[in-house]
Amino acid sequence: MTYSLKKINSAFKDLMDDKDGSTFLDYLSLKSIGYSRRYETPIMPLNQADYFSPIYILYKVVGGRSVPIMTQRYVSRRACLGYNLVFPIEGLVLESKCKESICVYNDFISGLELNRGDVIYPGSFTTNPNLSYSEAEKKLFVELTCAFHFVENLRSPDCSFVTTSVKRFKTYKVLEKAGHKLLNGLNAFRKESFYGEEVLLMGTDSLSSLCKENFYKHEDLFNEKAVEKLVA
Repeated sequence: MTYSLKKINSAFKDLMDDKDGSTFLDYLSLKSIGYSRRYETPIMPLNQADYFSPIYILYKVVGGRSVPIMTQRYVSRRACLGYNLVFPIEGLVLESKCKESICVYNDFISGLELNRGDVIYPGSFTTNPNLSYSEAEKKLFVELTCAFHFVENLRSPDCSFVTTSVKRFKTYKVLEKAGHKLLNGLNAFRKESFYGEEVLLMGTDSLSSLCKENFYKHEDLFNEKAVEKLVA
């Protein structure tokens, strides 16, 4: 299979500079379709952070054309504060009104603020629901998730990560490979904007060795020209 990887550092800046917005449109479409297929009731998976956060999109050649098959977004708390916006994960925790989760989150963030580093929220993981995937491709998605963490850590060496995992999808098992730990065990809080979906709070200030290993394993995909890679 032939794959390629594209990255958007800031869709807002690209639009201001009158750059081609087709990659961003691919992201919006993939995220919208991916989320809507997993929920019976209408949801709004898009928000302001999509416009200024680093976004990775994996493409696959299907029927002679390049199709987006997986995406993930990395939101900087520092960037949110710079735009006078609420850090998305912070909003999720607060709107849940779950006192235990709010305390756990605040304790985690307070400890990080002592080091004055940025906090990154990896999320919006989505795959194209119109396609089926081999076990090798599912493994590739996990490896790239680890690699994306490594790249963002290179961009901001003093950063830590905090995120959520949908409990029923068990994505916390993937995030654990990147070094995330459950901050409150399997005690979930409800994501009100997603009709009470149960999510787990996770975070880390130290990535696993798999992040670096998987970056170098797929290093050619991270070429600035998004060089295509042949995966057997």
